[in-house]
Amino acid sequence: VDVHQAFANRLVHTNPSWGLSVVCIMVKPIILGERTMSNPVYMVGVIDVKNFKAYGEQYGLPVGEMFAEVGAEIVAASTEAEVLEGDWQGNWTVIVKVPSAKIARDLYHSVHYAPFKFARQSTLANQTTLAIVPALA
Repeated sequence: VDVHQAFANRLVHTNPSWGLSVVCIMVKPIILGERTMSNPVYMVGVIDVKNFKAYGEQYGLPVGEMFAEVGAEIVAASTEAEVLEGDWQGNWTVIVKVPSAKIARDLYHSVHYAPFKFARQSTLANQTTLAIVPALA
C-alpha cells in the first residue's frame, strides 16, 4: 500500500528555530476492516527531545508514516503544552488517535518500529513518557 494514498491532506509547517518541518497528517475518516475507529484509543507521548531536527528526520517523519499505515491520526504535536498543574517532563507532546489498543500495542512492539523506538530511547530523547488512553464511548 502506498502510504501517501492514505493521506487525505498533508500540511507542512516549518518553524525556523527548530530547523525542521513538522508534518501534520490527516487520514481519511473511513478506513475499512480492523482499522475502523470503532474502539479508538489515544497514544499520548511526552518527550524531552534533545535535537528537534534529528528527532524529526530520524523518528517523527518515518513513525508518522507508520501511524498512517495503521489508520491512526496525529491529532496534536507541539512544544507548546500549557501546564496548568504538576510537573511536565518534556518539551514535545504528541497525541495520536489509534483505531484500537491492540493496534497501538502491536505497532509499539513490532519489529518494524523497534529501530525507531531504540533511536528515540538511546539518542534522540532524554526521556519519554508514553501511555495508551481509551477514548470516551
